[in-house]
Amino acid sequence: MNQRDLMFKRNESARLLEFTSRGHRNCVRFNTTNGVKHEMKKAEVCYYLKLAGIEYCTEAEFVGKESRADIMVLDDNCAIEIIDSESPESIELKRKKYPCQIMTLNVNEQFKGVKI
Repeated sequence: MNQRDLMFKRNESARLLEFTSRGHRNCVRFNTTNGVKHEMKKAEVCYYLKLAGIEYCTEAEFVGKESRADIMVLDDNCAIEIIDSESPESIELKRKKYPCQIMTLNVNEQFKGVKI
């Protein structure tokens, strides 16, 4: 994929997000209502995404502000949800609400790249 096509794909993914979330590309934003392990795992994942040249937004609010993803991977149009204490029901609800696919990652798992 050439640079122009990649930029187009990233911008299409970003259009799913509220304007306030779009401007924070490749920036790790912390949410203090989550636990420390959760936030450190998010930072670790973002480090590896950035190392691979993949654009992302954290604490990404989807248009309508009904839901927020831990990490929105703009290159792949998917969300990464870090799981620490969330129930399977909560994740299923997010799968229905989010306008993109979701990849889940337990705080104790090693990040091995985006796999949907």
